[in-house]
Amino acid sequence: MTARISRLQGCNPRTLSLFSAASLLGLFIFFVPAEARQAFPANGGHGDASATDECPPGWYVIGFKGRAEGWIDQVSLICARFNADNSIAERRQLPARGGQGGRPMETNCPRGSVVQGVNYLMTKEWRQVRMIYAECVSLAGGGKSRILFGNTDNLPEEKGFTMIPQTGDDPIPLQSPEICGDGDAAIGMQLNYGRHVNAAGLICDELIKPKAEVAAALCKQGEVWRERTSSDTVCVHPDQRWVMADGSCRQGWVKLGVGPKKDTCGTPEARQKAEAAMAAVEKDKLRSGNPQDFAGTWNTTRRGENLILTLRVDGTNVTGEFTNPSRPSSNGTLTGTIKTITGDDGPIANLKYNSEQPTVGDGSFYVFTDGRLEGGFTWREPGKAKKTFIRWTGTRASN
Repeated sequence: MTARISRLQGCNPRTLSLFSAASLLGLFIFFVPAEARQAFPANGGHGDASATDECPPGWYVIGFKGRAEGWIDQVSLICARFNADNSIAERRQLPARGGQGGRPMETNCPRGSVVQGVNYLMTKEWRQVRMIYAECVSLAGGGKSRILFGNTDNLPEEKGFTMIPQTGDDPIPLQSPEICGDGDAAIGMQLNYGRHVNAAGLICDELIKPKAEVAAALCKQGEVWRERTSSDTVCVHPDQRWVMADGSCRQGWVKLGVGPKKDTCGTPEARQKAEAAMAAVEKDKLRSGNPQDFAGTWNTTRRGENLILTLRVDGTNVTGEFTNPSRPSSNGTLTGTIKTITGDDGPIANLKYNSEQPTVGDGSFYVFTDGRLEGGFTWREPGKAKKTFIRWTGTRASN
């Protein structure tokens, strides 16, 4: 059987603070059977709402983020899952509970540690949680450390993991410690909250580490741990990290579906980015390799201004002018040369030009077989070294 300090359920919170101090003298220690999952009730104020926040399976609480000043105004749990070498494989912040008062703050366990117990300081009327005092335990050797979250002014005396209440005009009420059993760790909290955090209770469960036989044979260079399932912990290429043993993606993830890594799993947002990137690649494949495709009139936009651009091509030499009928001061001319380069999908024609008026600068254009002109203009302010790049794009008006 494992010794644990039990919650004194049904007691007045003020009475609990006395029990907490008395337990330090060994007067109120209870022994209960060790069970993996353990949920401590959220003692304190009622608040306007309550929530049970838990890390995903195989993840553990490593810290707290939120806002605090005189007491904790807002808190969210920080969860992490670990690699076999005790480094963090991924971290996640659970929903924020509470209001927007106070100042932002965050505290985390040292590297390779998880929360295994907490104690709380409460406000005088037990309406808010003033501070969370968490004990972290190392995954490697069981070494312990403490972190504080909330109002840390005028802390009570500390002895072991129990805090002794202050005496005098301004005593600080205490909860009794909430300590996970041997081999367990914090996975969540029960919270009462409104504009502030009014009560909290720790949730513990079994601390499961990656399989020893896999941990003893760390992945070779260029490989990573695959997302662990109930019977699958292997080293794979990074592209296959989130692909399960049966070929499916981890819950909430999807196959990218496009590009050279189409069979890689990622978030829905990653898939959207991959699709956008592939669309850009497909557009680039339409770049023309024929210098004569630059010739003609183009309806263009440069820095929000509409310009009519006319280009004349003689071999690889180009002359042209651009005009804005409603703003003649923007009119100007350009001269340039077309060079043909070899791309992955064939020859690509690139026009490099200089503009002499109304501003001195240079730039380049690509022309596309679907009637697009894309490029930019870099201008130099007279008497200054600074250069400014402006995107310049358009569509064909006539040949």
